[in-house]
Amino acid sequence: MPGGRSYADNTTRRWPTTSKAVGPSSTHIRICKDEQQTNVPFSTAASLASAKVQFDTIAKGLRWLGTNGLRITLQFWFTKTAMFWIPRGWLPSYVEWALSFPRAPTGSVSIQVWGIACASVVQLVHQAVVASYLLTTVGVHPAEANKGMAFDRPQQGMPGATRAGKKDL
Repeated sequence: MPGGRSYADNTTRRWPTTSKAVGPSSTHIRICKDEQQTNVPFSTAASLASAKVQFDTIAKGLRWLGTNGLRITLQFWFTKTAMFWIPRGWLPSYVEWALSFPRAPTGSVSIQVWGIACASVVQLVHQAVVASYLLTTVGVHPAEANKGMAFDRPQQGMPGATRAGKKDL
């Protein structure tokens, strides 16, 4: 290594350590970052870690409330309300019942079924956008993207390779 250091010296200096023997006070920890050592009071490092955990917990909770919590609240609040009505006689009665499941009036579409339909459409649009991106930029059909890989199918000349559906002998 340059400067007469060994490989072990280089690897141990890059990782943060928790030794307390650096500063004049024993309440400091040594943090090694980019070959520079800085002394941070232990209480500051602990409070920073605590604040990070608290922020992560609050952010995760708000994200869950903004997505799943809002969806569950809306489904509970409007469970007996029809999103829209289907004209009478267009569908058999068992399909009308399924579309109104669980508690909307028969002959209507419930918020639960409407949510499932919207999520399915969003997923289909996402897949269509990804497939069109692959076709236009990469030039590979999405179904053929994994073909030719060693774990997908054996190559010609390899044991177990097939030609027109017949095993090589």
